[in-house]
Amino acid sequence: MDQITLRLDEDVLASVEEEAEESDTTRTEFLRNVVESRHEGKRIRDSYEEQLESLQIEHGQKLSELEAEHEQEVNRLEEKVHELQAEHEQEMSELETEHEQEVSELRDCIDTLREDREEKIRLEARVDQLERDLERVREERDSAKARYNEAQGKLKVRNSSDGQDDSRGLLARLFGR
Repeated sequence: MDQITLRLDEDVLASVEEEAEESDTTRTEFLRNVVESRHEGKRIRDSYEEQLESLQIEHGQKLSELEAEHEQEVNRLEEKVHELQAEHEQEMSELETEHEQEVSELRDCIDTLREDREEKIRLEARVDQLERDLERVREERDSAKARYNEAQGKLKVRNSSDGQDDSRGLLARLFGR
């Protein structure tokens, strides 16, 4: 670890010492903590972005899975309908009782299709909810970024106004020049 010497204005030095006492650390430890934690905001933002990316990936995967399942189910049902239609045409030439039985089976398939359609509607509603949740998370992320940028801007303004003029004068006074 390299040692450095800082010249601080008396007011800044007093403020640093007061804050160090409040945090129950030495002035040196306090300044070291300030320097070491200066990138904490970026780490938080990076963590948030990783979580958002993970949610987006998960959302995409779930959506793909739902689409694949839906497509398989539709294909299965279409095949089933084609099979039933073939049976129906074949049995049209048979006795009337067999024909009535086939009509009953087709009604069951229609009920299944309706249930599947209702399930699809529920799934689409869930996808819509996930998209709204994703938009809300994005808005929260954007809000957090804006607050972070505002804080960074205030910190830069504070550091530039406090740091340049005050630090030169304090350094000159500390070293007696």
